[in-house]
Amino acid sequence: MSQNEKYLAQCEPASEPQIRELETTIGFNLPHAYRTFFQTVNGFAIREKYSEPFRVPAYDKDFLLNQFYALSEEHRFLDIYETRDSLLASVPNWLLPIADWSGAEPTYLLDLRPEKSGAIYAQIIDDYPYNANPPFTPEEMWPDTELADLGEADLEELETYWYICEDINALLRLARVAL
Repeated sequence: MSQNEKYLAQCEPASEPQIRELETTIGFNLPHAYRTFFQTVNGFAIREKYSEPFRVPAYDKDFLLNQFYALSEEHRFLDIYETRDSLLASVPNWLLPIADWSGAEPTYLLDLRPEKSGAIYAQIIDDYPYNANPPFTPEEMWPDTELADLGEADLEELETYWYICEDINALLRLARVAL
């Protein structure tokens, strides 16, 4: 554990077997930057008094970031598996929840598709006060579903995913987090 007072809890780096176990569980290889993140630190939480809003220029809106999930049960509130399991019904399997703001929305998701190279999105709750342009097409969100079978609620769900940045390193820079 780090004694840095900025962090509420910081887990030691993840082991290679822990990282491979996550890849096996999710069925995707982790993007290089996210794999390196786990080799540096296996999740952490920022003390609330140090959590500062960060601006995402594409929306000219502020976001908050409080905790990154870990690959262990050492700190239950940081467990990536538990969070992923809780979102499986509402999040495509190629989006991995990696961080959030104090256990609440928004949840930050990592795009696991190789062509997206680890892009980060925020999943915004329906009553979030901003309007967004959906970053995904219906075909991307539901590749095995006919468009005629999608309902209005499905299409509204597209508006809950906002592109934040190109990878985990950019997210850390935006949130002014130094590891």
